[in-house]
Amino acid sequence: MPRAVDLHADRHGNCIGAYQELGTTNEVVVIGDRGWVHYGDKQLESTRTFAKTYAPHRLPAVEEAIGKARGKYVAYPAREVLQYPGLNLCDLGRAFAKLPGTVSSAGEGQSAHQGWWANRSAHAWFRRR
Repeated sequence: MPRAVDLHADRHGNCIGAYQELGTTNEVVVIGDRGWVHYGDKQLESTRTFAKTYAPHRLPAVEEAIGKARGKYVAYPAREVLQYPGLNLCDLGRAFAKLPGTVSSAGEGQSAHQGWWANRSAHAWFRRR
């Protein structure tokens, strides 16, 4: 379970941010139906330890996957990334669905492409990495 989640999302389900888990920070990017996760070293080592303990016969495959993932963004379908606890906040409609309708009207008149998303595009952020 993540200890902290820091996300920036628009009204179309796109988001960038990070979550802290197992003493490390993992970065996440979701654009449309695609998602990427950059796992911290402690997260990868935890995966290795788990495999050694509970699935030693799978350790070679886990070692290979860790080698491929270290220092890179791992691509996933967005629906898989958004199933992780806390990251469902990227879908603002789902995250705040139970709030009264008048709360969402506070930002009327400003399109989702104005403000933060236009100034700090996840596409540009992802290309720099």
